[in-house]
Amino acid sequence: MYNEELKTRYIVDSTKSIKTANNIKAVFNATTKYEKELGSDICTMSAQELQPIIDNILGIRSNSKYAQIAILKEYFKWCRLNNYPGAGDGIANITIVGLGKVRKQMVSNPRHLQEYLDALYEKETEETLDNVYRCYLWMAYMGIKEDDALEIKSSDVDLSNMIINHNETEFLIYREALPAFRNAVELKTFNYIHPGYKAKVIKRDRVEGDTILRGVKTGVSKQTIRVVVSNKHLTAEKNGRKGTNQNLSYSRIQLSGLFYRMAELERAGLPISFSSIAVSDTDGKAYSFGERESIKQRQNRKERNYQRDYEQWKLAFSI
Repeated sequence: MYNEELKTRYIVDSTKSIKTANNIKAVFNATTKYEKELGSDICTMSAQELQPIIDNILGIRSNSKYAQIAILKEYFKWCRLNNYPGAGDGIANITIVGLGKVRKQMVSNPRHLQEYLDALYEKETEETLDNVYRCYLWMAYMGIKEDDALEIKSSDVDLSNMIINHNETEFLIYREALPAFRNAVELKTFNYIHPGYKAKVIKRDRVEGDTILRGVKTGVSKQTIRVVVSNKHLTAEKNGRKGTNQNLSYSRIQLSGLFYRMAELERAGLPISFSSIAVSDTDGKAYSFGERESIKQRQNRKERNYQRDYEQWKLAFSI
C-alpha cells in the first residue's frame, strides 16, 4: 500500500472486522500503482486526477464497485478529519455510472418522500381522498408489505406513539407522515374539491369498514390504488409541477425506507446486516429441484445484492 502507515492507521481506526479490513486493503492495493505514479496519496487527488483511476480499478466486478467507492469516500473523510496535509474531497465530484437512475427511482429520507408526495397530492389539511394514497406510499417507506398495507385497520395505528402494529411487528410512523395517517384513521368523510372551482367543496362519506385505505366509493384493491398512484404522477408531471422528476413505485419506496433505517443504524455506530431480510425474501417459497442454486446460496446472493444496492444508494445521495 502507498503511504502504508497512514492507511494502516485508518484501517485500525475504522474496523475490527478482519473481512472488512481485507476489503479495504484490496482497494488500497488497487490504487497503489496510481498513487506512486502521481507521487501523492489518493486522498489529496482532485476529481480530474481520480476519475481515470476510478474508471480503471472499478468495473471489473460491478457487484463490488459501489462498496469500493464507499471505502474510498470514508477514507477521504477520515483523512480530512485527521488533518492530513492536502486531504480534499475530490471523491465527491467523480462520475459514477448508474447513480442518476438511483436518484430518479428512490428517495433519500422521509423529508424527500414528503416533498415528492406534496408535488402529487393535495395537502393533508384539505382532508381529501389523497390522504389515502399518501398513507399507502408511507406504508411502503415504513417497510409494510403491499398486500399487508391494504389490511391495516384503524385499531392497528397508534398515533400517540407513532407506530403501526401488524402481525406482531411494529412499524414507525415518521413525523412527516403523521398528518396523513391521522386523517385516514379519524375522518368519516373526505372533501371533494371541484377542479377549477376551489371554493366548491363537497363532503363524501367513506365506505363502511375499518381499514385506513378505504375510499368513498368502493374498497381499495392493489390494482386500483396502483393505477391511481400512477395516474397522479403522470398528471402532475404533465402539469409541470415541481418535484415530479422521479419515477417511484411501492417497491422502490420500500427499499428506500429500508436503506434509510440501515444508514441510521450505521450513523449510531451499530453493525448492519441484510441477512435476515434475504432469508425473509426466500422464506416459504418453493423452488424447483432442478435449480442449481440452493436456498442458502440464493439467500447469500440476495444479501450481497442488498449490500451492493445499499452502497449505491448511499453514494447517490451522499450519505
